[in-house]
Amino acid sequence: MFQVTIIIAIDGLGRFINQSCSNINNLSKNGTIYNVNSVIPSNSAQNWGSILTGVRPDKHKLKLENLDIPYNNEEYPSLFKIILESYKIYKSAAFVSWELIITGMIEPELTIDRYAPLLNENFLSKYWMYFNHYILKKPIYDSYLVQNVINYIYNINDLKFLFIHLVDLDEVKSIFEKYENPLILLTTDHGGIENKHGGNSEDEINTFIASNVNLDSLNIEDINYNMNCSKIILKALNINIPSYHVNSEKRSTDVKLMFYSHTLTLNAE
Repeated sequence: MFQVTIIIAIDGLGRFINQSCSNINNLSKNGTIYNVNSVIPSNSAQNWGSILTGVRPDKHKLKLENLDIPYNNEEYPSLFKIILESYKIYKSAAFVSWELIITGMIEPELTIDRYAPLLNENFLSKYWMYFNHYILKKPIYDSYLVQNVINYIYNINDLKFLFIHLVDLDEVKSIFEKYENPLILLTTDHGGIENKHGGNSEDEINTFIASNVNLDSLNIEDINYNMNCSKIILKALNINIPSYHVNSEKRSTDVKLMFYSHTLTLNAE
């Protein structure tokens, strides 16, 4: 079994993937990358919801307008809930730049560790983050988040699942030095046309799942959508994959993607 399983979720990376390949190559070594689709609509709320539940938006019902309501879908629970119900000794954590992932996509009663800069930092830090985001147009949420992730993982020994949501890939390089045998998945919610997304065009649904290990060893069928991260994590933790994860239909064959399945050699720095 892997020492820890991690999903690194980068917001909107699909549209920037060509510029980001060097950073992906710095994450780990001997990995695999799959070209996959986002779910439709290719919006952040629907896709992060699908990645965390393993089902499509018509099942988890998550959208931007209802993320102020705590998530309590008994039929399609979050990945965190499935893990905790299967192995109560496992510790899970969510560190996210977008606080609505915590407030609206993860069951509030779960005993997991949670952090978002705009939820956990003090007033002055929040003001500085708002100023950088809206005035200087330079979001700095990730710098707060990554430092908290590093402090967290070096002070905990029983972590089995970690979900990290960032707005920039540049900040992840120093997170994983602690772990000798991690499973790391890197994915994104959508692509885009310039700053637009939400539709079903090739540019908007073009996404990927990258891993630091060859996922063929896990014998997982149909890795076709970014939401399949959930069943990869469950299989890696030897937890039975719910039938509604297994039966996700295959990707449409008439969609051409910028990425093509191939094996990467990812060099750690």
